[in-house]
Amino acid sequence: MFKHYTMLHINKLLSQFISCVLLLKFSTTFAQNDVQFNTYNYDLMQLNVGAMGSSCFEANLNYRTQPLKVGGAPSLYQLNSYLRFGDKQAVGIKVYHQSVGLSEFNNITGAYAYKLNLSKNATFNLGVGVSFFQTAFNAHKAVVTNENDEVLQNDGQILRANNFDCEIGGELKWKELKTGLSVNHLYNTDKNMGNVSSKTPQLFNLYATYKFNLSQNLELMPWLLTRYSAGGAFLPEVMVNARYKKMFSLGVGYRYPSGIIANFGAELAKIKIVYSFEYNLGKIYKSLGSTHQIMLGFDLCQKKKDKAEPELKN
Repeated sequence: MFKHYTMLHINKLLSQFISCVLLLKFSTTFAQNDVQFNTYNYDLMQLNVGAMGSSCFEANLNYRTQPLKVGGAPSLYQLNSYLRFGDKQAVGIKVYHQSVGLSEFNNITGAYAYKLNLSKNATFNLGVGVSFFQTAFNAHKAVVTNENDEVLQNDGQILRANNFDCEIGGELKWKELKTGLSVNHLYNTDKNMGNVSSKTPQLFNLYATYKFNLSQNLELMPWLLTRYSAGGAFLPEVMVNARYKKMFSLGVGYRYPSGIIANFGAELAKIKIVYSFEYNLGKIYKSLGSTHQIMLGFDLCQKKKDKAEPELKN
């Protein structure tokens, strides 16, 4: 009986130790930057809620995965959508679900944007978003020596945290130039999960692009983007995107210090399909493998019909 009690006690301590290690790993996940999408040149809501309103209605479904040789590889589903009212206002919604190992992240954001006409060729959009986050840490899914251990049966092992967040962004358009600045996690409440409490640092996104009309059928758009997480480092990237006959596009870029990005897109009627591939370079990033992203977009705007010229009477 003493031996049986000792084994149960050891199993319980082992389970607690594993849970603590996983919880510490989870707490470091809190401090990571937002997921870096590679298709922002097709869906600017990924970077900036102030970009809403360029079309009257748009919805983009995104899926991103990072295959690894171990279980629990990161994956993310995201929906970005907005509806424009009149010529100056737009409301939107962003929803995503992300899973990383034993952690799950769910978010819903409501957004509003307003356009200011600065001149004949210049406009400025200002957008704000308010988010609700729910985070879960599924410790009960951990592999341990005793699946019936009372520690794992405790409801407290499915740890959850709810918090609120907000973001702001502005975008300036002048002729073929477009530049924007956004701040994610401008303010967010504490995430309290068990004995772990944390806040997500502000994330700044600054970008600029210019569309060169090389011919009637060919457009070239270079993109410059830098991200900065408060207390972290600048992460710049550059991309060049070419579009042929406003239907087919190809983009190639480099993200410092991780790797190379490539996009392939097709726009057919009101539907656009994009595939993005990222190949990580360097010893540290190469061990994380490559990432794949697929985007399915819908633009349901009805094109305005050209008005018939009035007939001239003799």
